[in-house]
Amino acid sequence: MTQTIEGTEVDVWRPGHRAKMITDVVIVAVAAGYTVLASQLGLGDSSRPGPGFFPLLVGIVLILAAGIHLAVLTFKQLRQRGETGNGRPSLRAGLVLAALTAYVVALPLLGHLLAGTIMSAAVLKLLGARRIGVIIAIAVLTGFLSDLLFTVLLGVTLPEGPFGLGWAAWI
Repeated sequence: MTQTIEGTEVDVWRPGHRAKMITDVVIVAVAAGYTVLASQLGLGDSSRPGPGFFPLLVGIVLILAAGIHLAVLTFKQLRQRGETGNGRPSLRAGLVLAALTAYVVALPLLGHLLAGTIMSAAVLKLLGARRIGVIIAIAVLTGFLSDLLFTVLLGVTLPEGPFGLGWAAWI
């Protein structure tokens, strides 16, 4: 695409939806890592914030901003393609994306086990699971098994949250 600037035609790159969406995903991923690292610096208390307090806020704001932009782009793309139908599939996709974003934000605050369980329950409900007992059982099992996989089998240290929940606390 060309654009005339001061009488001269100049090639201008206008990123499409896919490039913008990939950029948003990368920003969310980098901001999630940044947020996890910031939470490990120490948050301090209300009278004296620690070194990780403001970086944690910046990470959360980045995640929310890029996540919201990604959701808006997703809805626009679905609407342009005519895939919105009665609104349910696109709404469901956006809500699953919101649940994943909420998990990333809640991870350093609640810990992986609790945040993962809540996110799993939300996604199961959004994808059409109806029986609450089944949703709770699968979500709890998913939270525990994913924590077991990462902590014990892969040796990855995951946030345990304020309650000290996770395999590392019991082993």
